[in-house]
Amino acid sequence: MKYNVSRRKRKSRRTKKNNSMRKSKRKTLKIHPSSRHHPSSRHHPSSRNRGGSRSYHMDTGEYHTVADGKDLFRKILSQKENNEYDIVSFLQKFPDYKQHHIVTIYDVTPEYIDMEDLTTTFKKTDPAAYIETMRTAKDFLQSIGIMYLDWKEENTGKSKDGQYKLFDFDAAGIANVETNKWIIKPVYLNSYGRDKYLPPKELDDLLFDQNMVERQMPTYDFDFY
Repeated sequence: MKYNVSRRKRKSRRTKKNNSMRKSKRKTLKIHPSSRHHPSSRHHPSSRNRGGSRSYHMDTGEYHTVADGKDLFRKILSQKENNEYDIVSFLQKFPDYKQHHIVTIYDVTPEYIDMEDLTTTFKKTDPAAYIETMRTAKDFLQSIGIMYLDWKEENTGKSKDGQYKLFDFDAAGIANVETNKWIIKPVYLNSYGRDKYLPPKELDDLLFDQNMVERQMPTYDFDFY
């Protein structure tokens, strides 16, 4: 019995030590800078620190802030296979794109894209209105041949005047509106499995429904007997 008691005591001391270590780790995590980054700010960080332009490098994953007084976000494009320059350049041929809840583009080069700085940490008080806003963006893009495909909340943000907007075109492609055939195939088309064989518009609609509508407005099936 004495052996068992001492064993429990030793275990208790280890537990206290482990608890204290966990508390210490939790305190460390609270003050760690990376813990304050919202997970949805992968390509477009929230506009928390006004007074400077922000940039994101696709190949390194690094963010930088420059105290230049400018209010914009610069996305440094990947040097790997990337269609974003071509797609955004094509988008700019239609100036009214700004009326369809798409981020405002300031400058496009093969190296980077300067765009409106959006807030990506926002709460949706009306999911149905949010979905219809993104549907407006989808319908416009499809009407000019851009199939966005990468539909998800992380690729949307809120502007200064409170509008939901879509950004990040590195997974998109361009299709012929009349034939519904790819002109510029999306870089990640093969990642969609058998769905990659769908016509471009049908694939875009499917991914929108799966990743935007169903996630924002889940439906439940009930069996009645």
